[in-house]
Amino acid sequence: MRWLYGCVFFGTMFSVALPSEAVESDGGAKDRWAGFYVSHGISHRFWSTKNYKGYENNTLGLFEEWETTRWTSSIIPYMASVRGELRYMDLFGTIELLEKQVLPEGRDGGPYLKNLSSLWQIAVLCVPRLVFFPNSSFRPSFHAGIGLSLLNDKVLDDGTRYNFNLLTGCGLEIDFFRQWTMLADIRLEHFSNGGLMYLTNRAVIGMESVSGVIGLRHPF
Repeated sequence: MRWLYGCVFFGTMFSVALPSEAVESDGGAKDRWAGFYVSHGISHRFWSTKNYKGYENNTLGLFEEWETTRWTSSIIPYMASVRGELRYMDLFGTIELLEKQVLPEGRDGGPYLKNLSSLWQIAVLCVPRLVFFPNSSFRPSFHAGIGLSLLNDKVLDDGTRYNFNLLTGCGLEIDFFRQWTMLADIRLEHFSNGGLMYLTNRAVIGMESVSGVIGLRHPF
């Protein structure tokens, strides 16, 4: 059921953000931007069956963003856009694994600690966004996205280096200097690294974090 709820939520976000002839536009050229962001995240359980306490991450991301829809005559005017992100994530900290997350030959009674300091991840993400009051210089926003990523090594003994990423969050856009916009977001993110032990039980065991994100964007 968790996967079903996730599919409905992200499907709704993509349907809202994609262009639609039925939605009002200002008739002008669509805006496009390029930018970058940095973030720091700490472990937080919101979907997974396990909280990996001690997990932290730092990220650096580059993105291009396209306006898709603008509705200015509603009670709350909004603009929809889609962002493509290329991101590097550095993982660090020490987490404790459950015994069933360790291969049988490695089970010695525990505790089973995993140091993440040597791990990093490259991700490609697609992130639909809703920006409210688009003609203001101070704009609240909401986003949700999906993507694919590659780790340089496994987190779980029988896990995988290939991951499926889910993320959502909210934040503010603030125009401040010569068309530069500052972005400040809070982001929740899940990425899967499940092994056969948990896939057999249909459990969600991905690592999750809550991050503070700050970035800059400029039109082109």
